[in-house]
Amino acid sequence: DTLCIGFWFNHGSRDEGEGEHGFSHFLEHMLFKGTRARSAFQIAQEIDRVGGMINAFTEKETTCLYVILPREHVRLAFAILSDMAADSVLDPAEMEKEKEVIVNEIGSVDDSPEEKGHEQYLRRMWGEHPLSRKITGEASEVKAISRPRLRAWLPT
Repeated sequence: DTLCIGFWFNHGSRDEGEGEHGFSHFLEHMLFKGTRARSAFQIAQEIDRVGGMINAFTEKETTCLYVILPREHVRLAFAILSDMAADSVLDPAEMEKEKEVIVNEIGSVDDSPEEKGHEQYLRRMWGEHPLSRKITGEASEVKAISRPRLRAWLPT
């Protein structure tokens, strides 16, 4: 038997204020980069070692971290997710690397006619409402994310 355990945060891209666009998505990426107790490699290794899978996603209204693994390892899943959610180090060097990853991700979306059409649809439907914005933010916004601002923005 397997189980899926997830931590859902009632905090997504629509909750980002001016100068914070892309923070939810960026934070989702950074939560995998290590905690005070576990390196990024240890997070992946501990889940992989028991035949599990760990992942996350960001939406307009929520951010979710989740693990799928054999049910007898539920305590491990809870411990790792708790550690990631509450004790991420947000390493400045890792932040700079991840900015490039996300800027490339934004570029690949910009090259997709289907994605561009969906963006136009959202803009026409929602206008300037936060639900019309890209979950990823724009490349210039991602490049400007600082550790202190990201740490201050963390949902509690």
